Amino acid sequence: MIGNLELLYAVFPDWKANEISLIKSLNWSGDVLTMVGLCRERGKEISLPDLSGCFYEVSINFQGVSNLQLNFKGDGLHQVTGFNIIDVSGNNWEHINFQIEDY
Repeated sequence: MIGNLELLYAVFPDWKANEISLIKSLNWSGDVLTMVGLCRERGKEISLPDLSGCFYEVSINFQGVSNLQLNFKGDGLHQVTGFNIIDVSGNNWEHINFQIEDY
């Protein structure tokens, strides 16, 4: 279940996970991963976002995280060229309801 989306949709009715342009921070504690991302509506082009532009911040908590693989180089903001949250609950995998992709 994805909770509190109504709070986000109240401000940005057409928000989609793929609008996350930059990862500001990640914190993994136990089986909970908290990701803070900077978002704005994406155009058709995929390029480095203009950092002087207007962003909004979204904090996402992933609970029951397993099979996490991270590959970051350097500090600071990290560009996300593609991000998606896929509902895989219909696959009947034990305790796995969502798959997160970054491409």
